[in-house]
Amino acid sequence: MALVIACVICGTACSTLTRPAIEAAPGGGNKLRFAVLPMVNMSGQRAPLKEMRQSLMRGLVAEGRVIFDDEDMERFMVRHRMRYMGGIDIVTAQALRKEAGVDAVLITTLEQYADTRPPAIALTARLVATGDMPIILWMETVGMSGEDVPGLLGLGLINDIARLQVKAFARLTGSLAKFLAGGTGAESGRSDRRFKPKTFYSSSFIRPGRKYTIAVAPFLNRSERNDADDFLALHVISQLTKVGIFEVIDPGAVREKLLFFRFVMQEGLSIRQADLIHNSLQADFILTGKVMEYQDVGGTPQVEFNVLVFERKNKKIVWTSWSANKGDDGVFFFDRGWIRTAAAIASKMTQAVVRDMAARGAIQDGQLPEEKSSPRGPWQLDRVD
Repeated sequence: MALVIACVICGTACSTLTRPAIEAAPGGGNKLRFAVLPMVNMSGQRAPLKEMRQSLMRGLVAEGRVIFDDEDMERFMVRHRMRYMGGIDIVTAQALRKEAGVDAVLITTLEQYADTRPPAIALTARLVATGDMPIILWMETVGMSGEDVPGLLGLGLINDIARLQVKAFARLTGSLAKFLAGGTGAESGRSDRRFKPKTFYSSSFIRPGRKYTIAVAPFLNRSERNDADDFLALHVISQLTKVGIFEVIDPGAVREKLLFFRFVMQEGLSIRQADLIHNSLQADFILTGKVMEYQDVGGTPQVEFNVLVFERKNKKIVWTSWSANKGDDGVFFFDRGWIRTAAAIASKMTQAVVRDMAARGAIQDGQLPEEKSSPRGPWQLDRVD
């Protein structure tokens, strides 16, 4: 069941959490309260979820967080019949703030868990503000294999899943601690050129100095991997939170609207459906796409997907792209740069897509909006009605 964590954070940290939902927190002052939901296991394998959750909790305690008893949160979940742990909808976010005094929710998803030699683990975690709209404040993805850094004579190999798990959770809690201590969550620097989109089309739609609200709708899964659409969406969302120009609505709120409108998206999101989601969530953009390949079992990892973005204001598609990569792309000597998990490849690929979209979609001061495309010419996704 869910566990409530209260964090006593210095004034500098609180000033960094600038979302209106956090500023209006019931606790006020320098004290914030967090709910940590049970981990969602989408790996398809049995995993020690309770122990892994405790590992996460110990990491938070090590960072100076104070753990409170979870009985109140359990009663809240029973009272509101809260069963879905993969996201927070608007009604639940409002009730958590008003009734439970919770300022933000930590949601963790296990994507891969392989207790083999070498082992592998992949997971994502995100911190979502409660209140009127569940906006993602921080998000991180981690994908690791025991042979990522073999080193000289194989001395860097990790053959114990427990050791790899500790390393993965340390990265998550370290990133969260950095954010709570005053970091913005945004990342700078260049993305790996190997993982840039193979083709793209973009119009100029991002004005300098503005922040935009974006919602990520479910991807269409055409791969052989179950839940590949959910994994890819989480990787895209993580990267959207890091470019500094988007406020990302939690996918739990998008799911709530899809259920309310009773949408069945057998062939993807239509213009009409996107328009309804736009208006109901007051989002500036809707991002969706399709996953064609997402595999890392029995060979070299491969990921292939496409992305498109609908704009609410002008009711048009402002970005489309297609990406395809393997774990050994650009690797020539001694396996240097080889990526062993699909999660790690997807993270790099979505980073390149989102950064390209932010850069190519930017409108310079005094410049009229323009359209851009890859050297192969404008590229479109499957037709939408």
